[in-house]
Amino acid sequence: MPDPPPPPLQGGAEAGQPPRQEPPRPLRLFIAFPLPPELLNRLARLIDNLKKGLMFTPCRLSWTSPETLHLTLRFLGPSLPEQAEALAAALDEIARSESPLRLKARDLDVFPDWRHPRVLWVGVEGRGDRLRVLQGEIESLAVRLGYRPEKNAFHPHLTLGRFRSLRGIVAARKVVLAHGRFPPVRFHADRIILYRSELSPAGARHYRLHEAPLGEPSR
Repeated sequence: MPDPPPPPLQGGAEAGQPPRQEPPRPLRLFIAFPLPPELLNRLARLIDNLKKGLMFTPCRLSWTSPETLHLTLRFLGPSLPEQAEALAAALDEIARSESPLRLKARDLDVFPDWRHPRVLWVGVEGRGDRLRVLQGEIESLAVRLGYRPEKNAFHPHLTLGRFRSLRGIVAARKVVLAHGRFPPVRFHADRIILYRSELSPAGARHYRLHEAPLGEPSR
């Protein structure tokens, strides 16, 4: 009786060779400032009020979960683990030469305009050009590490939601304008965070990969 055939090799490996190893899975990364609890609570109440007002219009938005709100400095997208390591080290170097920033969240608006709104946001302002200079350093870092240059100019903002359609935009605009003068909330940005983002049907989840504290406050 002939011997039974040998079992198939795992992973397509040839006899005497180790199984092939899958390449590392890309990480979806971005760099941002976290927000303090007071501001997050204010934004959560604003989102709740907007939801209630927009219920009476045909307009629908995909809302950002308040706990995931942040001030994005640079979205990086799919990245290799070695890029994440290089980013962490370089962010430490950038942060050491900076002091915490005094920022202010205020007002409510849309990108790009009310004819074709896509994003609903609260604006962020800083004293002088320090925020833009810091973001420019991070942009230069990203390009040096192989990421494509950002096409759009930096416009600091906090994304509250994204429009699903243009139905009922006239009515929706009235609701948003009623909350448009979002009272200013001042806060300090004292650390740069490298985040990993995971997308799922339930929404995005963000994980802190690295924190780079800014240098001592200026006196």
